[in-house]
Amino acid sequence: MKLTLDGITVELEDQAAQLVSKAVADRDTAVEAANADAVKLKDELAAEKARADKAEEDLAASEQARKDAEDPKAVRERVDARLELERQSTAILGADVKVDGMSDDEIRSAVVVKTSKDPEGVKAKLEKNDATYLLVRYDAAIEGFDPDQKVEPNKALAGVRSSANKAQPRGDAADARQRMIEAKQKLGTEPLRA
Repeated sequence: MKLTLDGITVELEDQAAQLVSKAVADRDTAVEAANADAVKLKDELAAEKARADKAEEDLAASEQARKDAEDPKAVRERVDARLELERQSTAILGADVKVDGMSDDEIRSAVVVKTSKDPEGVKAKLEKNDATYLLVRYDAAIEGFDPDQKVEPNKALAGVRSSANKAQPRGDAADARQRMIEAKQKLGTEPLRA
């Protein structure tokens, strides 16, 4: 039997040709498996390399943040900013409000709500908006704060909002029209007043 392997043609006995063919098939299978493993290992290596690069970037960022946190000038600026925030807020909120355990944003929110004429409406707006909105509202509250002017809540506006929130729909336009027609017909049957 003639058998061609890797471009070389050989004459072999049938049994030998079968053994050689089986060995070649096993070799091809092993090569395909090795190639598949190599591709898988290459993908895993790329994933691990990406993870290692991300870890190095995170470490570098962490080290930079630590250096920035240890910088005496930066620490002094943060402390001064916090002290100024506490000083301003205490003037508005009063000395009985303890701001020690509050975050900067919590303090700013309290100041904005306290200086507002519609505290409930302002609370809702603060919850819906981002930190930039809070900073702008805080700056406006500080600039417009007059320690001699007592801020009174707008009770009329609060009442209107409360009523609007509690209001039940009466029905659609057709129902309203029908009620109006019935009321007008009823008026037509009553005697006129002098």
